[in-house]
Amino acid sequence: MPTDTTELLVTEASGLDPKQAGQDETLCTAGLEDLARYWATTRQGDKRAVSRTVNVCATHGPDSRVDRVYGTTDLLTAVTGVDVIEVPEDDSDHHIARVTLDGDYVSDVLNQQVAVSAA
Repeated sequence: MPTDTTELLVTEASGLDPKQAGQDETLCTAGLEDLARYWATTRQGDKRAVSRTVNVCATHGPDSRVDRVYGTTDLLTAVTGVDVIEVPEDDSDHHIARVTLDGDYVSDVLNQQVAVSAA
């Protein structure tokens, strides 16, 4: 059994918890990937990428990861970081999910797609 919230969220996000398996089924079926899940499960990644994005409260329930960022599989190798920036509750009831991408790689992917479309 996971020992902390971050470990629990990684377990759920990686598909090991059957209760969580269908949460993002529609977007994944459309060919999109949860970038935080990808980053949390890669060798160079960080499991904190799937940290909570809301704190426990009466209106939201337990600590949860409700805010997600999705991208196409073409962009997965452009991901250089994913983290969650904690925000004081006075400012927002959600934290910030931040994804960092390699700009050169994104440019290459977009130019490749333009070249394929033009062909």
